[in-house]
Amino acid sequence: MYSEKSVVRVRGIFKLTAMLVTMVLTILSGCGAEATIDSSLASQSAGTASVGITNPNGSIWADSIAFIGANRMNEPQLQVPPLVREKVKYLVENDGYITFFPPDGDCLQFEEGVYLGSSAISATRKKKELEKQVGEIENLIESKLIADTAETNLYKALDQASRSLALLDRQGVREIIIQDSGLSTAGYINFLNDTLNATPDDILTYLESQNALLNLSGIHITWVGLGGTCPPQDPLPMEQRRSLLNIWEAILAASGAESVSIMEGLEGAPTVGVKLPRVTPVPIERTSDFTHFDPDIGDIELGEDVIAFDADTPIYVDKDAAESALSSLVAILNEPANQNLKISIYGRNASVNLTRSSYSYLSQQRGEAVADSMIEFGFDPSRISCIKGLGNYNPWHIADFDPVSGKQTADAWRNRSVHIVIDGSETDVMLQEFFTQNGR
Repeated sequence: MYSEKSVVRVRGIFKLTAMLVTMVLTILSGCGAEATIDSSLASQSAGTASVGITNPNGSIWADSIAFIGANRMNEPQLQVPPLVREKVKYLVENDGYITFFPPDGDCLQFEEGVYLGSSAISATRKKKELEKQVGEIENLIESKLIADTAETNLYKALDQASRSLALLDRQGVREIIIQDSGLSTAGYINFLNDTLNATPDDILTYLESQNALLNLSGIHITWVGLGGTCPPQDPLPMEQRRSLLNIWEAILAASGAESVSIMEGLEGAPTVGVKLPRVTPVPIERTSDFTHFDPDIGDIELGEDVIAFDADTPIYVDKDAAESALSSLVAILNEPANQNLKISIYGRNASVNLTRSSYSYLSQQRGEAVADSMIEFGFDPSRISCIKGLGNYNPWHIADFDPVSGKQTADAWRNRSVHIVIDGSETDVMLQEFFTQNGR
């Protein structure tokens, strides 16, 4: 599943639209989701000479592309989504150029750039040659782009990619495609340094003080998979996803990008069959202090580190600790600023050898246990819109079961949680889209 935010730069003014698009993504089979851009913004950009070529739904078709991405630690295995495939297809049809930069610690260009083309080929051979070249690029991205050095320096990769496009002796629309979580661990943007808690203004002030702002003038940016992670990297809570998105949007805007289209990613399966250099996991703060929750994001996750249940039961492991946390949560939700908020409660659990209905039943029971405790501490039951068990099929779920051994992985605990979701919030909208797409 991807959700999309688009920023289109029109004559120096950035106009922001937020549009949540939820699509089915089967990560292991490589299924993807194609981007769309708000039609009003597409029409504005299409009428601006500097923006270049747009297709009917607003996507940019570039003549030269620098691709940033690699199979690396903490990052779901690279799978080419339909949007990227169509952009490569356009390059082949129009004699375009593509080059590649793995965002590892060094960010060295992967071999030489590739000039693609099929315009000079006869019509009878053109389709076959088109599919051949597109297939070769897909194979290169998915199988050959592999991190070579430790850590990930995404900011340096952006700088290298933009410079490579600027040096090209060819006219036309230029684009950088990024397929990465955005959790850089080296260089100017290093999220190991508590950067997720910084404001975009703080980041920009720092970059300006170092005279280190990028030059993305005339370059369109398409980003796939922002925020998507895999073990050993902990998944990002919704609030930190928003922070990550806001930071990168601000950097790209201040660097003069011609347009920006971002599709966020989910947790996925790691790259297998190859030894990857270490990337230090970015620490993710999880706390039972609910005083700073954001009702617009609207996701309060009660993970196993806050409320733990006995195995296969809705019984609290530590009743006192669980009730203390829920008592604090109710006090916050009953404050005057929050007392009109309605909530939905969603339970979820790790994978074992159960049917989907069994998963749902257990997670439903755990959601009901939390609801009962909240009501006991003074939460008005009329403010609870629904209690639903999502089992192990939900947009937060990460791979936690090894079919070979028949056992849960070490990351299974991440899936044992209950979510308190504010009705009408960003998270609520995301979930309703997920339910609609998946018949839940």
